[in-house]
Amino acid sequence: MGVDLPNLNLYQLRYLREAASAETWTAAAANLGVSQSALSQGIAELERRLGIVLFERDGRSRRLTPQARDVLAYAEAVLAQTSDLARHIARFNSGQAGTLRVGMIDAAFLYMLPDVIERFRCEHPAVDLRLVVRPSTQLLQECRRGDLDVAFVVAPDGELPDFAGALTSTVVTIEQLWLCVAQNAEPAPTSVADAAAIAQSGERARWVMYPATSRTRSIVDRGLARHGLAAAGLGADVAAESGNPRVLRQMVELGLGWSVLPESVAATAANIKTVGTEPIAERPIVAARRADAPADARAAAFLTLAESVTHQSGFSNPTR
Repeated sequence: MGVDLPNLNLYQLRYLREAASAETWTAAAANLGVSQSALSQGIAELERRLGIVLFERDGRSRRLTPQARDVLAYAEAVLAQTSDLARHIARFNSGQAGTLRVGMIDAAFLYMLPDVIERFRCEHPAVDLRLVVRPSTQLLQECRRGDLDVAFVVAPDGELPDFAGALTSTVVTIEQLWLCVAQNAEPAPTSVADAAAIAQSGERARWVMYPATSRTRSIVDRGLARHGLAAAGLGADVAAESGNPRVLRQMVELGLGWSVLPESVAATAANIKTVGTEPIAERPIVAARRADAPADARAAAFLTLAESVTHQSGFSNPTR
């Protein structure tokens, strides 16, 4: 059978603890910031609710009764745990505790945000950081369901799917995508116009590309069309596909075909050259969150780090 708890509050437990530890009730009242009569009334009310006598007179002073010592031990335990809870909530609200669930595309994990992850873990050691790496479409679905707190995804033209206003986004960086070929490629274009001429000739260059259903592929295809490369017949001439830009870079180095790669990925390859004087396309990387998600200091801190680090690393400034 359950036992009904007396209707107690933390103030009453503090009164008991202070009255038991201070030399006099006058000192106890001063420590609590209340009058002595308020302290006496609080103790009397606590005794009434507990149904026991807590203090007995010993000459001019008061001392705890034997049964009150057990009550005091419980009171001190409750107050200590309450203090622990208050500290935890303060740390949680400041972003120094709790869990942060972050999703990102592989490019973000591989070369855009690893420093962000490292710094966040260093600056927020008590936060349980959970990471998943998936394609943008899956990440957005998980974010919409509330399975992720923030997702770093590709957004064509910087816009997310409407989702009936379920998501909001912040542009973190804009990545330039360049036409890339192997140093010893045959045929070997010297400019984008030259590449377009080769693509439309009988030689018909082969390509290694992002998956046909991916957001990045959509951006790349539109960029190629703007530069007269739409006639390359991408659907028929794609030798291989991968959503990982470093895998595509390796394929280009192996001579499997041309590709359109992020500038930072192409720049680290000794056997690849970029073609032309301007990028084929730009791909916005955005941080998506649920529109109705409560304010989250952990997500805000991670996003601030992401914006700072990507800017310092030389990625395009999204505010340009």
